[in-house]
Amino acid sequence: MIYRKPDINIYAYLNYRQFLKDWYEKAKQKWNFSYRNFSKRAGFKSSCMLKRVIDGERNLTEQSIEKFAKGLGLTKYEQKYFHNLVIFNQSNDHDQKNIYYHYLLKARKYSKIKTLEEDHLELCSHWYHTIVRELVVSPECHGDPEWIQKRIRPHLTLKQVKDSITLLERIGLIEKRADNYWHQTNSLLTTGSESQSWAVLNYHQSVLRLLPEMIPQIPQNQRDISAMTLGIPAKRVSQLKKKIQDFRQEILSLISIDENPEEVLLLTMQLMPMTQSAEEKKI
Repeated sequence: MIYRKPDINIYAYLNYRQFLKDWYEKAKQKWNFSYRNFSKRAGFKSSCMLKRVIDGERNLTEQSIEKFAKGLGLTKYEQKYFHNLVIFNQSNDHDQKNIYYHYLLKARKYSKIKTLEEDHLELCSHWYHTIVRELVVSPECHGDPEWIQKRIRPHLTLKQVKDSITLLERIGLIEKRADNYWHQTNSLLTTGSESQSWAVLNYHQSVLRLLPEMIPQIPQNQRDISAMTLGIPAKRVSQLKKKIQDFRQEILSLISIDENPEEVLLLTMQLMPMTQSAEEKKI
């Protein structure tokens, strides 16, 4: 029987199932711990409760969160972090995930935990980081944050620009080389064809909120906006998505040979179902 918890820092995790997996592996190696041992400590009748949660077969409820905290031997503050972490991971509500992420971030700062994952989450939380990344390597910029501030729209503070450059360097998306100029470490940056991650959804929402503000400010000859309402059979949706994904790749291939950006453009495409399926209506 184990009487102490493994040497593992829960504040270093943003995925509670990964934490449970690592906790169990350490306990197993050090004390020959078993799933049955955990169930007995936590008060579960099922001997494989921990395994089913780790494998994603079961979610945790408020009651089972308390039992898990007991089985894990967490301190008072660790229990609070674990509770918030479970809700953050299991929630399907984007606004709720944002709230609980900030709870987690506050606790991690208190515990002096800083990971590269947080930097990537920060990158996806604001629309302007990717734009700063393009402007900072411009030959006209010379790494001057004030020059970027004057060029970018809508308006950013000088601190936002400086903090963005610092973030981009820390993540490794830009670097200052021997010529004392900023260079991109990878010429192309894309969120991929489709992502369900909460962080990337944050980025997409920030971009969509930006568009209504920007459209009236940009002359018609400098923009192209169109909308189509399509009535199609369900099987056509996947074909349209594939067309859009291929088009994005074509655009990326076209500009991949360009090294000195003079302008920064925001290209957005939206394909949204405006009707519900029969199954969705029943929910």
